[in-house]
Amino acid sequence: MLSSGNKIWFYTKPSRRYGLVVLTSQKVATTVLVSVASGFCYDPPLIRRARTLGILRSIEPGPMSKSRLTSLTTPLIVSLMFFFLLGCAVLAQQQNSSSEPVSHRQRAIVIGFMGGNVAPDDIIRNELIMSDRLRASYPQGVYFEVFENRRVEAAHQKILQLLGTTPGHSSSPAGKSAGQIILYGHSWGASAVVTLADELHKDGVPVTLTVQVDSIEKKGQQDGVIPANVARAVNFYQPDGFLHGRTEIRAADPAATQILGNFRVSYKDKEIPPECSAYPWYERKFIKTHIAIECDPTLWNRIEGLIRDSLGQPSSETASSR
Repeated sequence: MLSSGNKIWFYTKPSRRYGLVVLTSQKVATTVLVSVASGFCYDPPLIRRARTLGILRSIEPGPMSKSRLTSLTTPLIVSLMFFFLLGCAVLAQQQNSSSEPVSHRQRAIVIGFMGGNVAPDDIIRNELIMSDRLRASYPQGVYFEVFENRRVEAAHQKILQLLGTTPGHSSSPAGKSAGQIILYGHSWGASAVVTLADELHKDGVPVTLTVQVDSIEKKGQQDGVIPANVARAVNFYQPDGFLHGRTEIRAADPAATQILGNFRVSYKDKEIPPECSAYPWYERKFIKTHIAIECDPTLWNRIEGLIRDSLGQPSSETASSR
C-alpha cells in the first residue's frame, strides 16, 4: 500500500484469487466481485458512475497476470477499514457467545422435521405453525428450529453446538447436563426424528421426548426402535391410503424409555380438516389421509400439549415480561 497526496494506492499481487472493488457513497453502495480466474473483469458503467461521484479516481482494466494499482480516495479507505474492523468485532463477539455453554442460556431445545420435500419455512404446515406458537410462549431459554428431513446431520450439529459438546464424547459434561431436548416430525420427518435420536445416543446426549406423526421409514434409516437415551416416545398414525404410517414403535430398552402410546387416527370415512385446503392439489388427491393427519389442528394441539408438559411453565423472566 502506497500513499500519495489524498490518494491511497493498493498493490494487488497476482497470486490473489479474488480482488474486491467497492464503490460506495452516501446514497450508493455497490460491491463488485472481481474474479481473477480468467482475468480482471470490471463494469464500465459502474466505473464511470464512480468516477462521476468522485469515489473512484482510477482503475486499470486488463488481465491480472501483472500487478495493478487501484487508487481510491483516502476517506473511503478509512471508512472501509472502520466498517471492516467493526464487522470483525461483531463476528468475534458472536463466535464467543455461541461457544459459551448453553446451560447458561438455554434450558431446552425443540427440533422439528418436515415430511416429504417440504421446505422448513412452509407456513401452512403444522410443524412450523406449532413451532412458532411455542416460540411465542417461550421466547427465552428455549431454542426452536424446523429442518427439512434430509438435513438430519445439520440438526445434529446444531444441537451439539448449542450444548457445547462434540460428537461421540459420551462423558461430556455438557451432554449429560443437557436440558430438555424434544424432537418431532411427520412422515419422513418422523423417520428423521429416530435417526437423530440414534445419533445423539452415540454422543451420550439424552432426549426428553420424541413425537412421530404418520412415520414413513426413509431408505437408510430405521424409525421403529427408540434408542435408550430417549425418556419418552409417542407415535401417531393413520392406517389408510397410499401412504400410511408405522403402526407401532418400541423401546430398545423398556426400562429406559417409556412408550406413551401408538395412537391410531382415521380419516377414511370423514372429511379431511378444512386446513388441508391450502395444501397442493396433488397431495390432497393422492395422499389425502397422509396429509390429513399433518394438517389436523386437533391432533397437533395434542402434540403441543405434550411438548408444553415437557417444557414446563415459561421462565419467571418471560412470565413477568408478558
